[in-house]
Amino acid sequence: MSKLNVIDREGLLVVDSRLIAEELGIQHKNFLASLDKYIEEIEEDWGTVAFETREFKTSQGNTSTERVAFLTEPQATLLMTYSRNTEQVRRCKRQLVKAFTKAKLALSGAIELRVVELEQKLAVQTEAIALLQSQVQNLLPISSDFIPPGWDADVWEKLPPQDKRHFRFMFRRRGFRPGNEVEIKALPAITSHQIRLIQRAEVERVTGVVSEEELQRFDALKQQVLKQYRSWGGES
Repeated sequence: MSKLNVIDREGLLVVDSRLIAEELGIQHKNFLASLDKYIEEIEEDWGTVAFETREFKTSQGNTSTERVAFLTEPQATLLMTYSRNTEQVRRCKRQLVKAFTKAKLALSGAIELRVVELEQKLAVQTEAIALLQSQVQNLLPISSDFIPPGWDADVWEKLPPQDKRHFRFMFRRRGFRPGNEVEIKALPAITSHQIRLIQRAEVERVTGVVSEEELQRFDALKQQVLKQYRSWGGES
């Protein structure tokens, strides 16, 4: 079973040169020698090869260091073309293709999942921002020249003062916004004298619904209560 494993290194899918050497059945230093031989051609077409120095334990238990190359798919594939086309080399090429294809699919799935997560977070944040803006709008005092959202400035300026106060209140308390198809009608102006006349008419209407018989019963009840009060020693 192939041990080739493609990893994401600084945003690039790469394979460890030690794994390729193991897949080819050769020593890692011999693989690096082939890489060094053709590195100028490889880097000319496919960019700089990334190297790192890694520590490892020798068979005697000592600590030593070695260079490790991290090859992209084009870099590794080109290097394979410079090798003799043996059965083992062909198998390594197939395993490289499979390993990079698997890594690409995994990366694509991870990116799609990340995009979905970001879209969900963005939707939540957008809703939170809208709510916050609404709360801030309700907390701020409305200035005398405040125009509620949804109003055309020219239409708003033509409204009488009492209409403006009304629609400001409706926006603050009900979130009212005018529709394009709604015809804006002015609220009827009313004076303090008209208010007093309306109140007087309302009082007369209420008192007018009491019958004469009910008034007599009410008066008799009042006299009875006064009589009881006097019998208890109340003042006359």
